[in-house]
Formats: sequence, C-alpha cells, structure tokens
Amino acid sequence: AENTAQKLEIESLTATIRNLSVEKTHSVLVPVEEYESMLKQVSDIVPMQESLYESERRRRELHNKLQEVRGNIRIFVRCRPFLESDAENSIDSMQPCLSFYKDDTSISLSSTALTSLSSSLRNVRNMPGSPSQPFSFDRIFNPEAKQKDVYREVAELVQSAMDGYRVCILSYGQSGSGKTHTMTGYANQGQSDQQGI
Repeated sequence: AENTAQKLEIESLTATIRNLSVEKTHSVLVPVEEYESMLKQVSDIVPMQESLYESERRRRELHNKLQEVRGNIRIFVRCRPFLESDAENSIDSMQPCLSFYKDDTSISLSSTALTSLSSSLRNVRNMPGSPSQPFSFDRIFNPEAKQKDVYREVAELVQSAMDGYRVCILSYGQSGSGKTHTMTGYANQGQSDQQGI
C-alpha cells in the first residue's frame, strides 16, 4: 500500500512537471506570422539606422566646412559695462569712449579717448587726429549683451568640439575686463542667464 501511494505521488509529480513544461513551451513559442512580422520590422530598421549614421556623418562634415568658411580664427570683442567700482576709482567724470555700429562688427574709439592718448602713442599707431577711429572685428558685443548672446555666437564651435573637432576659445584682456565672467559666468548664483560658455 505504501509502495502504491509513492507510485501515485511520483506519477502526479511527473504529470505536473509535464504540464509545466508544456505551458512554458507554449508561452515561449511565437506564431510564425508574428515572428515574420518582427523580422520585417527589424529589417526595416537596419537601413534607417544606416541612413541616420550617414546623415549624421554628412552633417558633421558640412558643419565643419561651414566653420572653416567662416574662418578658423575669429576675433570677437565683448565690452563690459561701466561698473560702480569704476566710478569709485576714476579721477575725472567717466564718459563712454566707444561708439557701437548697428552691424555688430564695427566699433569706433571716440575723439575724447583719442585726445587722451599721448601724441607719441598716436604716432606709433599711425592714428590720425580724426574725430573717431573705427575698428572692425568678426563680432562685437556691446555692454548690454548677455551671456546667452555670447553663447549663441560660439555655440557652433561647441558643436564642433562635441563632433570631435579641435576647438579653442581664448579670452584675452586686461585685469577686470570681464574674461572670467564671459567664460565661466556666475552660475553659482542660480541665474541661468549668468552661466558662462
């Protein structure tokens, strides 16, 4: 009787295992039509991926050529605004000495600034005694320009760097002229419009 009970229990466990195996097999099997549909979708994706990679490669190439056409070396000028500390350090009343043109590529040094230069410096620089002396650059940012204006101008260079091309952005000027503010900004103050390049 004990032997028969064990046989019945073994047969019951065997049947349960078979049922589990059959259920597992049915859940894994995919109908042929569904499988063929999935294969077609995958085969459609491969050419799209290749097209996407080719388009991205072409975009990078054209973007780099555009940067080369604009000039591998560009000079931007950013004039910082008059600060309160400037008034404290000035001997005379300060007057603006720069005039900005609407084209954002030209600036002129006013006659006030020219007359304050020593005559020897004017002779060395070959600056005539005209009312103003014009200068041209690739881009000029007036004192009202925001960080985002500067970033918009150099964003394409940042894109080139992200694409793997070598890029250098150099900030040059005397102490207190705003180099650090332009490059790093004041992001720690929580103002997104004050973030640097």
